[in-house]
Amino acid sequence: MDQEKTQQFEDEIKRLYFENFDDNLMSFWNVHLKPVIDIAKKLAVKYEADLEIVWLAAVLHDIGQFDDIENHDTVGSEKAYKILFERGYSEEIAAKVRDVILTHRVKSYLPETLEQKIVATADAMAHFTTAHYVWMAYISKKPFAELMKKFSGKIQRDFQDKIFFEEEREIMRPQYEMLKKWFEIV
Repeated sequence: MDQEKTQQFEDEIKRLYFENFDDNLMSFWNVHLKPVIDIAKKLAVKYEADLEIVWLAAVLHDIGQFDDIENHDTVGSEKAYKILFERGYSEEIAAKVRDVILTHRVKSYLPETLEQKIVATADAMAHFTTAHYVWMAYISKKPFAELMKKFSGKIQRDFQDKIFFEEEREIMRPQYEMLKKWFEIV
């Protein structure tokens, strides 16, 4: 794996967020994407997964949100494939990253490979370890009570269905319990 090339790719995608999008999407990089990337890289090393695939998929896992937020896994997986292929990554790498992104939401497609499980887990863990829900509430402009109900269901699904490693689930348990109580109170 060429870590320098992968870091340059991450930096390029970050620049796209900061140069082409409004403050909300720039903060999305800091509030969600960067934590997912950092968690995914650590898990890839810990579980001896393909670091390049995990890293690239973590960088691009939500790229489809610009086009279709409800189906961003499907849309983003194809978009990521094209982006990687256009930047000189092999068809094999682009296809593996595409498949990781397709499964990261654990909705239409379930993760099967170690790399798929790592990115899904990192995505869920980032929801518990950052200001993710505060940021989502801020940008959504929906009624607060409606959001709390939605978030309550989302954290439960993230905790139960998207964290594929027992040790990581136990690490997240205190944050999950705290958020669950908070969403129930309000």
